[in-house]
Amino acid sequence: MTRLEKYRKQHAETVAAMKAILEVADGQANGQLTAEQEKQYAAFDATRLALEGSIKREQAVEAAETTAVAVISQPAGGERTVTRVTGDERARGQPFASLGEQLVAIVQAGMGLAPDPRLFAGPSGGSANVGVDGGFLIQKDFVPELMKAGFESGALASRCSKHEVSAGSDGLEVPYVNETSRATGSRWGGVQVYRRPEAETVTSTKPKIGLWEVRLEDLMGLAYLTDRLSQDAAAMEGVFREAFVDEFGFVLDDEIYRANGVGRCLGVLNCGALVTVAKETGQLAKTVLAENISKMWAAILPRSKANGVWFINTEINPQLDQLQIGTGTSGMLVYMPPGGLSGLPYGTLKGRPVIEIEQASALGEVGDIAFLDLSQYKLVSKGGIQEAESIHVRFIYGEKTLRWLTRVNGAPKLKTSITPYKGATALSPFVTLAAR
Repeated sequence: MTRLEKYRKQHAETVAAMKAILEVADGQANGQLTAEQEKQYAAFDATRLALEGSIKREQAVEAAETTAVAVISQPAGGERTVTRVTGDERARGQPFASLGEQLVAIVQAGMGLAPDPRLFAGPSGGSANVGVDGGFLIQKDFVPELMKAGFESGALASRCSKHEVSAGSDGLEVPYVNETSRATGSRWGGVQVYRRPEAETVTSTKPKIGLWEVRLEDLMGLAYLTDRLSQDAAAMEGVFREAFVDEFGFVLDDEIYRANGVGRCLGVLNCGALVTVAKETGQLAKTVLAENISKMWAAILPRSKANGVWFINTEINPQLDQLQIGTGTSGMLVYMPPGGLSGLPYGTLKGRPVIEIEQASALGEVGDIAFLDLSQYKLVSKGGIQEAESIHVRFIYGEKTLRWLTRVNGAPKLKTSITPYKGATALSPFVTLAAR
């Protein structure tokens, strides 16, 4: 007996029991149900409704297995082909051959056509799961590629330390040594050793341990598709790979640089470890001086100088071109421009790359130039990218809407800057210049 036959049999038995209760009531003096009969009738009625829902679902599954659905594809440079494929044939087939093919299946399901069974396949099918809100997860072998491309498309995100949390976690918690000073008695958060006189003891010390933690937050985007594009798997895949990956990388870079950490990444410009170097006395507005660069370099944590990169707003370039130590013929250039004296595809300051980013602040504002060692910044992500489709949001424009949703967050590994063993200048892997 199939599930559908079993549900139908149980439904018939339940309806018969309800009729029996009503017949008993008809034979009673007042023709009304007693309190106990009302209770029994209500219980059978609830069972009837549940069984009708089960029957409806089973009928939909059977229809999907026997209904032919149009699978439209168009290889690059080739002709469009339309193939009629039944649900049971798709269920026996291989996972989606491309991201575009799966996107077409999601759109068709949103239009009310019989859904491709591969959208509902479990782990054994190597495919995707249906979400509680009706969305579909992107097939697992496409997810790492999209996530990796999203991280690597950004100038900042590509340089961060990354961690994928497990399915049962909602974030990342890592114990760390809470060291804020290299002064004696503060290294490793409080470890100290002593010379011991004969027959004497020394004071006990221990490392100070803190807990670095970051919780996952949703990152969501929307895309509108024309009816024509939604039928073309190859074109759809190309558009989404370029557009979504690019925007994902841009937003992450912007958050890593300046976000406040509320429901999103904590940016380096807002973190407690940031060191902001003061401008020079009498320094003109919207300028960058050689003295600024020297003092920023002195504030960088020594071990970060080999890993870090200078990030600038493009408006700073004319300022950098004029930087020199000394004057006249005895002056020495501070900035080596790309393709010129540096012989490299990017400029250099103090031997480290200078990279222009859109997220850097305007000239004269905090963050127009910064030195960042992003190996000291942790990006945390989880699972795949979930997608849902609607034909209603842009119906009058002949467009469909796709929603992308993933979970990612990030924060600097250091909570505060570090006081050096000798000297008063605070050190950090994140250094910027004050407003001018």
